[in-house]
Amino acid sequence: MTDSFTVWTDALLAAETGWRDQAQELEAGTGDLVHAESLGSSLGPGVAGDVASFLDAWITEMDRYHDDAVGFAETLGEVRTTYVAGDDEVAAEVAALLPWDQYDLRPEGGV
Repeated sequence: MTDSFTVWTDALLAAETGWRDQAQELEAGTGDLVHAESLGSSLGPGVAGDVASFLDAWITEMDRYHDDAVGFAETLGEVRTTYVAGDDEVAAEVAALLPWDQYDLRPEGGV
């Protein structure tokens, strides 16, 4: 029995891209809340404080979610890069062990 380890780098890239897209959406949503916050004072002194508190809480949460999404994307990108670099290093080490006329061979018989 042969043990093997497979990583689907395309899936990692897709997940990374998805989290980056989410981060952009969250950033846009935060911008909308900041804009709404600037309009809160026009609602009058009776509700302006409550509106500001409500919006501040949501802006804080949106910022946190944005930072989480960016962090997830960065982690996935680092993992993907590490796997690709590791594969390249192992391939170079294996190629160095091949006879000189087979040095440029690639897995699955590709060149």
